[in-house]
Amino acid sequence: MLLAVSMLTFGAVFHACSDDDADDAALPEIAVTESLEFDCAQTQTQTLEIKLNGPFEWTVEAEDWIILDRKSGKGSATLNVTVEANTEARTGTIVVTALGSQGAADTGRCTVKQTVRTPAAETNVAPIREKILATGPTAEKTDLPDEIRALTLRGIVVSDRESGNQRPFLVNVADDTAEGGSGLALSIDEADNTFVRGDVVEVSLSDAQAQLYNGQLQLSTGNKPEVAEHIDPLKPITIAADKLKEYESQYVTIEAVQPEAGETGTWNSDSNKGNVSMETRDGKSSKFTRSRLLITHRRRFRPTRAVRYRASRASTTRRSN
Repeated sequence: MLLAVSMLTFGAVFHACSDDDADDAALPEIAVTESLEFDCAQTQTQTLEIKLNGPFEWTVEAEDWIILDRKSGKGSATLNVTVEANTEARTGTIVVTALGSQGAADTGRCTVKQTVRTPAAETNVAPIREKILATGPTAEKTDLPDEIRALTLRGIVVSDRESGNQRPFLVNVADDTAEGGSGLALSIDEADNTFVRGDVVEVSLSDAQAQLYNGQLQLSTGNKPEVAEHIDPLKPITIAADKLKEYESQYVTIEAVQPEAGETGTWNSDSNKGNVSMETRDGKSSKFTRSRLLITHRRRFRPTRAVRYRASRASTTRRSN
């Protein structure tokens, strides 16, 4: 699995004070969330992170259609940004200006886009997942009841076989939604797995079995999935590390995490098949399990830095043998 890091620039370094340091301390340095994207079809609220190297006052300006819960403050902060539903796409900018002493200032900019999305493909991953979980699956493969075997699963492929981050007989499908509980790991014949991200596939569940492999729900069938249509690949859903289980088998961005000290490189060796310890800014630790995992890691963050990792699939994904 390829995780790519996107990191806000933050240049402040803290050390013992001298006369020169006192002058530096009067110079604000600011970093803000680089971009936010909203859907024209609905009113949405997202957060804008402001990171400062001291208790400097700041002000915010934006177009009228970008609604901010406040327009001034002091020190690092989080703002709520709301954009109301609209019929046309539009782009704006949030400008945050931090003020220091003697007129010193620094500015951060966030690009805000509201886009018209292509209507979501008709899929049914979430309701089928809910029905399977209601049967109480265990670590052993179990035949599913006739009610479920009478169904046809339709989902959007979010796994990427070509990148080598998925077992060749597994394909992850999901609904086009930001809600958790909308993904499934589908185990099929390896020869039938020729799918790419964005394929909308259908498969009969007439012989379906289910199991919890290392805690992950896997749905198995000998039937061959067929491509019903192809759409633009789904964009990742931004979540915190503690929400991973809720987004099992979905495509996510995990914010503000990084490998713990000593965890670098590619985790796919004889001694480590993808167990990686990650840490969050508040010091919490998470274990990511992968059969193949590649993390692109540029710099370690300080507690005041904002770092984001993007995961191809939710990090609770497990692989069967």
